[in-house]
Amino acid sequence: KMAMKATADSIHYPHAGLSNTHQSAPIKFRHMLTIANKVIIRKNRRLGILLQEGMNEFEMVSILDTYARSFPKSFQCITASDSIIHTKYGITLVHTGGNAVKKIDELHILMPSNNASVNSLYGKVPTIRYANSNLYPIETCLARIDQQYGHKFKTVVKLMLDYN
Repeated sequence: KMAMKATADSIHYPHAGLSNTHQSAPIKFRHMLTIANKVIIRKNRRLGILLQEGMNEFEMVSILDTYARSFPKSFQCITASDSIIHTKYGITLVHTGGNAVKKIDELHILMPSNNASVNSLYGKVPTIRYANSNLYPIETCLARIDQQYGHKFKTVVKLMLDYN
């Protein structure tokens, strides 16, 4: 129980305990129209996430899962150098995609990183940093999606995540 509590605290899990009940909300036709509007009319971003030694895998998958449901043009995992990454809780990630970064619109970084080294590797790509967020990682992502695409689209992403 102590390990579970420590893990939940490290990702700012928003509930006092784990919930065993859940009521899914259906995606309706109006939600599909919101998705179509975003995909057809709005700019679909090319996203990147920097894989870093010791990164929190719960935070990483929150970003990957949430932003995948925002229908980006692409989502690229990159490293500062071709390497094997060991996450905070012991998952080994073997980065096989190379680091030839095509144009990305924003780079998501979970842990503090040297701005100069990031800029020298990836140019002056806008970075989204999560290190100082005291929010549950999904909430941080949803707040940014709300800012970029509006409240209606954020609501649709929450429904697709089954996060209610």
